[in-house]
Parts: sequence; structure tokens; C-alpha cells
Amino acid sequence: MRNITFKKLAYILMGLYLLAPQVVFAKSTLPAEFKVVFAKFSVGMIGVAVFSFLIYFALVLYNKFFVAPHIKNEEIRRNSLNSPRDKDEAISNFIMKNRLK
Repeated sequence: MRNITFKKLAYILMGLYLLAPQVVFAKSTLPAEFKVVFAKFSVGMIGVAVFSFLIYFALVLYNKFFVAPHIKNEEIRRNSLNSPRDKDEAISNFIMKNRLK
């Protein structure tokens, strides 16, 4: 009985030793293809970030110089519960209510 248990334990330990990855001999360097893919991905993400900021600043400048003053006056439009009297007021009211903050 004791001999069978010892053999089973020996087989399990030998199997674990042979099937386990050898951490000491494993290479930690990345393949060259992965480095190229990672570099292209990084360049793409930097491009997305740069153009996001450019679009944001362009829209800030557009709002500052080209948007009509009655649309810019948010305080009056935000607190107003009156229904629009004409098409232009309805459009400006729609723009004011749907602005991103």
C-alpha cells in the first residue's frame, strides 16, 4: 500500500516537472513583429489624441467668433420656459438645450 502511494506521488511530481514550463530558460524578449505592431498602434493613438484636441480647439474658436450673441447668452435661454415664437427662436432654443457641457 505504501509502495503504491509513493509511486503515484513520484509519477505526479515527475509529470509536473516535465510538463511545467521552465521559467529559468524562458525568453522574455518580444518578437520583432510585436514591436512593429505596438509602434504602429502607439502612433495611431497619438494621432487620435492630437486630432481630438485640434477639433476641440477649433470648435472653441468657432463658438467664440462665429456663434450669434443671442445663442451665447445661456443664462437667459436656460431659465426660459416660454415656447418659441418663430423658427429662428425654435432653432436657437434647440441648440441651447442640446449643448454639451
